Amino acid sequence: MRERSGSDSLLARAIPHAKPLGASYHKGRWVDIAHGYGMDRFRFRPQRRFAAEGLNLLASGAIATQTFVTGDSMLGCILAIVYTLLYWHFGQELAVNMSWHFVSLAVIFPISQGIAMGFRRREAALGEFGRLLGNLHALWGAVMTWKVQNKEKKWVRMIECLDEPSRSAAAVHQLYDELFVGLIAYFDLPRWGRARHALTWCRGEQVEQERLKAAAHEQRLHVDSALSRLQKLVQDLKTVGLPGGEAHRLDQYICLSTVAFERLTVIKEYRTPQAFRAFARVYLLVVGALYGPYYVHLGQGRSGTDAHLSLALAFACAIQLAMSGLFNLMLGLEDAFARRGGRGQLDSVRVPELVEVARQHLLRIEHEALLDWRTSATAALARADPSQALPSWSAQYDPSMESRTSHAAEAMSEAEPPSDLVRPPSRL
Repeated sequence: MRERSGSDSLLARAIPHAKPLGASYHKGRWVDIAHGYGMDRFRFRPQRRFAAEGLNLLASGAIATQTFVTGDSMLGCILAIVYTLLYWHFGQELAVNMSWHFVSLAVIFPISQGIAMGFRRREAALGEFGRLLGNLHALWGAVMTWKVQNKEKKWVRMIECLDEPSRSAAAVHQLYDELFVGLIAYFDLPRWGRARHALTWCRGEQVEQERLKAAAHEQRLHVDSALSRLQKLVQDLKTVGLPGGEAHRLDQYICLSTVAFERLTVIKEYRTPQAFRAFARVYLLVVGALYGPYYVHLGQGRSGTDAHLSLALAFACAIQLAMSGLFNLMLGLEDAFARRGGRGQLDSVRVPELVEVARQHLLRIEHEALLDWRTSATAALARADPSQALPSWSAQYDPSMESRTSHAAEAMSEAEPPSDLVRPPSRL
């Protein structure tokens, strides 16, 4: 009889009467395990759920307020009130029920298209960042884990083939440090190409734009330099035993990372048409003058003799705030890498967070490179420091969803991940 493997015995301890992994298996049990040790273990009690929904509603109101309460929207509301008052006191004979097709064509349609374009830019940036960091992960993993024959014909890790392995490993750390710092600094720079930068007669704005471009170019060169040094690292590895085919694969990782970075720079440095945004911004300020007669007509009521000035003013401000909110939403998505504290920060690509997660993954890869593939990294951490052990789903499994969820939640709340995977060290 075939001896059970480690994974089969683990499954057997987790689920009574479980079959080996090679046999057919009911997917419902796997779903239960995934739910119990995935996000489902954070399920709230009914009263906590109601409180969470209330907080979500409150937060949505705060975010919406931040979106449409801006300088442009306040100026638009003031102008709308002025236009409506002028029509009310000096042009009531002009009151008429007007069609809103012109607003839909001249304002809503361009703004909605701008929002769609901004969202596509953001999604494209996320995709390219995934390719960039994924290829850097693959290169790091190869350098730290791939084994080649050294000069003594012994199979050793690739990093150990270089002269002074510890010093070479520190140099690779430093190289990735410089690459990550360059990425964060480049994408955190304020964007240029704003409307005021188009004023060629304004010397101060032109100087600001040139300084921003120069700073971005400098940080971009740092990233390009780091990628070039990675290519030199691969060439050095060829001289110490790395076969040509595998070296070509590592060069391909760097090539794909370079292409992804170049695409990200295009998204960073080029924006949607400026005339497109300028037209929408200006029209929002004059829409009240065009539709003032309609606001007066609404205040006069169906009979034409009512005097509901407050209704006319409220409707004028509501329309102004709604269109200004959409316009601000479009501007927020315009920059896929919005800086903290700026417009669009809620939906922007958070480069520092992405880079920090990538850094933690690289540290984990380097740590696991020293272990045999049969050894679980979690088990190794538990043996080194039992207080750092994460709970095993096999040890916590219970057929009851409620008890399994509560046990897992308590264990995960008490456990802390390894310190070197949470607090960034002085070096990668």
